Amino acid sequence: MGFIKRSLDIPVFLEIGERTSHDVPAIVSRWNLKFWKILVLDDDITRDLAGLRILRDFVSDGASCQEVVVENSTYEEVEKIRKIFHEGLFDLVVSVGGGKVIDVGKMVAYMENTNFISVPTVPSNDSISSPIAVITHDGHKRSLGAKMPTGVIVDLSIIRNAPLRYIKSGISDVISNLSAVSDWILAHEMGKDRYDTFAAMISESSALNLLGAADNEIRDPEFLQVLLKALILSGIAMGVAGTSRPSSGSEHEISHAIDTLYPNRALHGEQVGVASLFTMYLQKNPHYEKVRKLFEKLGLPKKTEHINVSRKEFIESVLYAPRTRPGRYTILEHLDLKPPEIEKILEEIDL
Repeated sequence: MGFIKRSLDIPVFLEIGERTSHDVPAIVSRWNLKFWKILVLDDDITRDLAGLRILRDFVSDGASCQEVVVENSTYEEVEKIRKIFHEGLFDLVVSVGGGKVIDVGKMVAYMENTNFISVPTVPSNDSISSPIAVITHDGHKRSLGAKMPTGVIVDLSIIRNAPLRYIKSGISDVISNLSAVSDWILAHEMGKDRYDTFAAMISESSALNLLGAADNEIRDPEFLQVLLKALILSGIAMGVAGTSRPSSGSEHEISHAIDTLYPNRALHGEQVGVASLFTMYLQKNPHYEKVRKLFEKLGLPKKTEHINVSRKEFIESVLYAPRTRPGRYTILEHLDLKPPEIEKILEEIDL
């Protein structure tokens, strides 16, 4: 038998520290990388927070740059920016912002086969470093294969001042990995999917590390370091597996169903967090009680009303959930619950 090796799609570099957004060209140079034509994407808030400064720093370093304010994460927006990309013949896309800006940037970079650097300004979900972009097309949110970042640069001085709601959303998104991995194991045991032990270990470890750090204050620098690393590892786990399964299971199906049936009710991380409390209970997940206590301690959304969804709407979302990922096998497909059963469970766990 010949030599067997595995190619992993992960970022070339990762920098987490104070004021790193003030030093982006130097960070890139330290990794022996050089770009000459750079497209900087931001939004109305992050352009003043860091986007324009990063653009000026690249210009001072000798690069030609252009800034585009991302309006929304739609297919039309991606196509608009692709047109700008073609006109400028850029060799790097830099996204400075939250999930919307990062998702559009990684989608443009993927479709144009170019380099992409992620500079997150809020830690609200694992899009920071994942090869998945959530793009709205024909009125529906779709999770699409996208560009794994070439590099990730996190400025803790910006993240520390992010709205508390977005930090809590990121915590919930990471914790939901425990539900996703359990579903993946179930699908493998039932002969419904291929299981990647290494990718699952990365995903599960990121959540367990965060559980272990929960004695710290949310804005504590050490806790934020753990959270950012967990979000990044969660995204990398998907790159290693070549699928979203390490970080997306029944809890994400429910969230996608809420997005479809009752859009714009809550943040993604908030929705998957509440859904995880439901799915982990169904799974008889060994981490369920610890997760429940964590949500209570940190004041994370833990009831359907906290995500602006009624119990009736949540039940409808659970029933609709399997349609959001045809072919994916989770605890929802396994149990095939009926409305009275779902309602009884919601009462039992006070969701």
